[in-house]
Amino acid sequence: MIKHVKVTTDSTKKVRPVDFSLDGVIKYIGQSGTSGYASAAKGYLADYVLRNIPITWNPLCFDNSTNDKGYYVDALAESVINKSYSKYDRLIIHSTPDLWQSTVLQHKHIDDIVGYCAWETSKLPDHWVKHINLVSQVWVPSLFNKQSFIDSGVNTEIKVVPHIWHPQKLEVQASQLDNYDVIGSRCVWFGDRPGIVPIIPTGDISNFDFSMVNPIINSSSIIKKELCYWNSELDGIIEDYDLWLRLRKQNKKFYNCNEILIRHRIHSSSAFNSKGNNDKVKDLLISHGYNS
Repeated sequence: MIKHVKVTTDSTKKVRPVDFSLDGVIKYIGQSGTSGYASAAKGYLADYVLRNIPITWNPLCFDNSTNDKGYYVDALAESVINKSYSKYDRLIIHSTPDLWQSTVLQHKHIDDIVGYCAWETSKLPDHWVKHINLVSQVWVPSLFNKQSFIDSGVNTEIKVVPHIWHPQKLEVQASQLDNYDVIGSRCVWFGDRPGIVPIIPTGDISNFDFSMVNPIINSSSIIKKELCYWNSELDGIIEDYDLWLRLRKQNKKFYNCNEILIRHRIHSSSAFNSKGNNDKVKDLLISHGYNS
């Protein structure tokens, strides 16, 4: 079973586990390497291994990146690569949905097929929807994703299964929920620039000048759901920065924990590092009234 923490705004209560249990054997098809999809898949695989759930991993390889055998999460995931079982009770396909149709057809002998994917804006690509509706369940990492999938026409069952972070990540951030609207943390990079801890302001950053730098690591942040409205007209690269700038104008309160609570992938071909992104940031700041 996978256990995740569910945060409550009642500071007198402790975080509670959310259980996704299974009696049986899992076949897990997910990406290997250093991409975001790969990191999330390896986190789940390591969690299953630690909980003695019988599982085999069929890795997908789309680039030349490799796993970090010295990092316990990667090592645990690799320990079950192509492990053989006589029967599988659940198939989990952790990839973009365009790969699901052929995979489902190849595994008709498995009754319980789950797809796992994520999307960063409020509207899914149209061609994704028909593929998602092929599986009996789709798992997504957030309530925002769940609503986006529903609004885009997904009619298969949707469950929220958050990504697996540092064991105390949400517990550390939850201590600030009563006082702040957005709570982030420091991170350490992996991928093309491993081991670097980017410099961002910590503590109460509500009065920080957000035009100097985006001070929130988007993969680490938690936000009150009534404030989480992305601008769907943006292109999936700077929509998080736009959200923080809008909330800063509304005098919402921001806090960054000093602890390093997440590993954040950096690679040269990522959307944020793409050619022309600096111009998009400049235009965004101008649209918010900053003289960039």
